[in-house]
Amino acid sequence: QQQRRIAVALSGGVDSTVSALLLKERGHENLVGIYMRNWDERDESGHCRGDEEWDRVQGVCRTLKIDCVQVNFVKEYWNGVFSLMLDGYKHGVSPNPDVLCNRRIKFSALLDHCRQHLGVDVLATGHYARLRPSPDCADGTEVQMLRPADQSRDQTYFLSSVPQSALQRAMFPLGDLLKTDVVELARKAGFDDVVAQKESRGLCFIGKRNFTDFLSQYVEPRPGPVALLDGTVVGSHKGLHTRVVGQRVSFKWMSLHKRLLDGRRRHFICRNDVATNTMYIVDDKHHPALYSQQFVTDPVNWISGRPPAHLCVRLSDSDSSFNSRQSWQVTLQPLTGSMPRRMFVATLSERDNGDGMVVTSTEPVWAVKGGQYAVLYDGDVCLGSAQIRHPLPMTTNDRGRADGG
Repeated sequence: QQQRRIAVALSGGVDSTVSALLLKERGHENLVGIYMRNWDERDESGHCRGDEEWDRVQGVCRTLKIDCVQVNFVKEYWNGVFSLMLDGYKHGVSPNPDVLCNRRIKFSALLDHCRQHLGVDVLATGHYARLRPSPDCADGTEVQMLRPADQSRDQTYFLSSVPQSALQRAMFPLGDLLKTDVVELARKAGFDDVVAQKESRGLCFIGKRNFTDFLSQYVEPRPGPVALLDGTVVGSHKGLHTRVVGQRVSFKWMSLHKRLLDGRRRHFICRNDVATNTMYIVDDKHHPALYSQQFVTDPVNWISGRPPAHLCVRLSDSDSSFNSRQSWQVTLQPLTGSMPRRMFVATLSERDNGDGMVVTSTEPVWAVKGGQYAVLYDGDVCLGSAQIRHPLPMTTNDRGRADGG
């Protein structure tokens, strides 16, 4: 029986390298390594990190005795990911480009290219996630995505908007391994140069640069006022894109009248008002204005294509409704690594006009931002995600809970 042809997305890092190694060791001979170039910019010295990554990828493929190819998706990434991120920041929201990249580039443009031009059946990546046949599908073609064994490396959040059709052609060889096991496997196989590479946990196209500095190269400055919640103007900012909700006040990007502020206290952005171009600040990281208990999202992208049957209310033989009393595990992921991922329990209800959902948390949630993705789980199973439009104002009772009252 002819083996399926598998493409392994390689970046020159340890996770993708060990993914290819494991497939080879498991007897998959019909492999091809594929390096995807999404960003093409040289630094001040003419150095391009992509060239170094491609060199390492070729070295890995030589060692494993598999073919390797390079594909250029710079244009697709710019149009399908980066330009959308810039547009979001211009309009006061903070989209996550890694979620967009997985849906629009890696498991769309790249997967399509592999199938059409390389005769590939499956795309394997170094993501920490697991796949299994869905128990709700009689013919076994539908899959579920689960959190990995190493939950400290869980990447199901970033894969939560990948459609079912693409996940059926995906493989995640690292899903049952711990990161420490992966590093050890790479060492034993002689990939010391790969292990020595500093792991990239940020946005791939920024490298070591400051995110706001980088973003300001592409977003035109639009100065505006900085105000307290009572409307008192205490300074000016260089653009709403320079600070997001929950971040500390930055004197690099703001001019503040210190005599109007308590200089002994740190201040934090609690709201960016796009209509008036005003940045509102508070003097406590846990000020009630930084908390939300409800927020509005786009319609949910269900991985299975529909809400799970056991979490819905049956209306008739042919119809069912979302169970607004059902509790869900919801995760929010910040754009930068300075804020931890948050998980909480919430209920979901469809909006009266049918346009999107309202998520209601059992507890106030800190620094909810438009553009983030709310990812839904049932235990370890990732059900799907919805992009947040905006948080809703808290009630007086909710504010008391955020205050600890």
